[in-house]
Amino acid sequence: FLVFRIAFFMCVFCFQILNRTIVRLIPHLPLFYGIIWNKKGQGQAWCQALSRESGMKTMTYTMGYEFEISGRSVPFVTTELQARGIKGCKVVVDTTPSVDAEIVTPPLAPCQTTWEYLEKLCKALEDMGCKVNERCGLHVHISNARLKENVTPAQFTGTSIAHSERTGGYHTDHADPMDAALLKDVMLRYTEQQDAVNSMLPCSRRDNYMTRLLSPARILRANTIDELKAATHGKFSTINLAPWSTYGTIEFRQAAGTIEFEKAKNWGLFLINLIEWSEAER
Repeated sequence: FLVFRIAFFMCVFCFQILNRTIVRLIPHLPLFYGIIWNKKGQGQAWCQALSRESGMKTMTYTMGYEFEISGRSVPFVTTELQARGIKGCKVVVDTTPSVDAEIVTPPLAPCQTTWEYLEKLCKALEDMGCKVNERCGLHVHISNARLKENVTPAQFTGTSIAHSERTGGYHTDHADPMDAALLKDVMLRYTEQQDAVNSMLPCSRRDNYMTRLLSPARILRANTIDELKAATHGKFSTINLAPWSTYGTIEFRQAAGTIEFEKAKNWGLFLINLIEWSEAER
């Protein structure tokens, strides 16, 4: 009986330690995000804590999506989006074989306005017969600076969509860019856990020449923005820093193509959380 009691309490103790460890690891490990891209209807979060909602926050980072699709031409998609009242998107040619068009959204901040906009866009792409194949990717640009303190996510998103529709350009209302130390932390956090990130993605995105993997050793040796850019493979890297100066963004290129709203939303939230956690826990 004594042996049984000791064994029981040891099991309880070990479970508590394991539980606390997992809770601490949740913000660090993309594995817990658990996206499965291979089948429609999957792709929900295993752990919503990692892609937590940011809709009520101010001074958040913003994101812009690039949806690569097949099966429909640039003129067709352009006309259909206009007919459905979806404003602000650019539809451009993509030179990747088997990719027929790329839909580029305006910069968006995480809030209900953004989710309604993205859901409407994804539904429209599905209804008009757009498809994705293994050559398609979902590229997400995250701003290299937070919104200014006096700008709410909903205000920014509404203004951004209207600005892109009116001018074809991108609206910015951000504070100063993050420093090299934070950018380095973000790149290391993503790259050192590349296996965990890969576990969320299909095989076609795990060693893809369009999203070449980065070297943690090269990132560790870099201490300036220019040195961090040199630590990548240029545009065709998992993390592309080429838009840093031109658009004020960091492009994450590894996600598989999708036109499913929940997948797109959760991946964007995951990336913003990656940066916010890196900033808070440096």
